[in-house]
Amino acid sequence: MEKTSHTAVVRTKMDPNTKFLGGVGSPSLYKPAADGPGEWSSARMKLQNGPDSIEVGWMVNPTFFNDKEAHLYVRFTAGQTSCINTQCPGFVHVGTEVPLGVVPDIYSQRGGESYTWKFFIDKHEDDGNWWV
Repeated sequence: MEKTSHTAVVRTKMDPNTKFLGGVGSPSLYKPAADGPGEWSSARMKLQNGPDSIEVGWMVNPTFFNDKEAHLYVRFTAGQTSCINTQCPGFVHVGTEVPLGVVPDIYSQRGGESYTWKFFIDKHEDDGNWWV
């Protein structure tokens, strides 16, 4: 079976003096099949500056989550460090109302109801920390 990849990208070109402090997105929640070794699928919002980035979304990744459900995840890359959820220092899970790794209660259906999670990424100007 041939593996496929589909990507939608929005890029911005801004004056280097312009500060970009966040974004918001609401991808629909699906549970696509990820059956083979190394297969995974995700819907995410990613902010990137050079090699550094922060992203939030849902991911079906049987290798990482040990099941075939969609899970909420956050990933950051800073220099040579890249982590999903709380795998390494640098990411602090402050609010516990929505736990990382949570599975949706209901999924969207093709041709039927559409369900979403709304994601925010915000950089606080006072301390420079990113909040999801």
